[in-house]
Amino acid sequence: MPPRRTWTIASVLCAAWLCGAGCIRSTPFGSDPSVRDLTAKQLAKLAAQTPPPRYKFVALGDTHADYDNLNVTIDAINDRHDIEFVLIAGDMTVSGLLREFERSYEAYSRLDAPFLTVMGNHDAISNGPAIYRKMYGPYDYSFHYGQMKFVMFNSNTLELGPHVPNRAWLSTQVDDQGGAEGVVLTAHHALMQPEDFPDGDVAEFYEALVQRAGVSGVLHGHHEDFVLADWHGVPVLQCGTYEKVFTHAVVTVEEDGKLSFERCEFGQCEPVAPTPESELP
Repeated sequence: MPPRRTWTIASVLCAAWLCGAGCIRSTPFGSDPSVRDLTAKQLAKLAAQTPPPRYKFVALGDTHADYDNLNVTIDAINDRHDIEFVLIAGDMTVSGLLREFERSYEAYSRLDAPFLTVMGNHDAISNGPAIYRKMYGPYDYSFHYGQMKFVMFNSNTLELGPHVPNRAWLSTQVDDQGGAEGVVLTAHHALMQPEDFPDGDVAEFYEALVQRAGVSGVLHGHHEDFVLADWHGVPVLQCGTYEKVFTHAVVTVEEDGKLSFERCEFGQCEPVAPTPESELP
């Protein structure tokens, strides 16, 4: 039988000293982030800016755990000096864990421009919903910038229940544009192909919503490919899974509220036009 090891207070302290802070890790299943209320703080930064008549913003989604490439893209966005804000269409994590949320924030916080988020389906598992509430804030919110209103909403029906999305709130947000030239809807899931319970009618609700007067565009993530489509005369941007395709979009808001798009891979961008609805699969 091997000799028993006797741990004294001195030996424990010595081992702890040798280990250093790198050995100490909080549980990945915690729900208390080191930063809070990020959405309110980012909106305050945005409110301090003066929107030009014509401006650009970035949309991307599904960054998951590819922090290295994400940081390269963030450098490319910062190098442009013409981006007013960044919209992140959900799935900032793989498993909705606290450390994943915080690693993603470490990258996003390097952006020179304010960034706003919605919650993805990966962010809505484990303790993700509680973490998102504390770290970012409400699941549903809206803001005005220049001539456009942006409506950011929770689309996680399967993860959070049939009350999602908040239909009454969404309808009111679209109908009451507050003098804006148009409304841009941002969610994680595809409004054209939503995930729903059997016999649910989320798809019908979204199709009617996008045809309401004043909807200028739709942005979402969730699916791997970068796609820009025309749906009932409205441009719908599927950002693509950043972790797979490394793309982001630069969206220009014209003075009349119309949107134009560029597809970017790191620092290389090219204009793209919506695929006509008649050519969609």
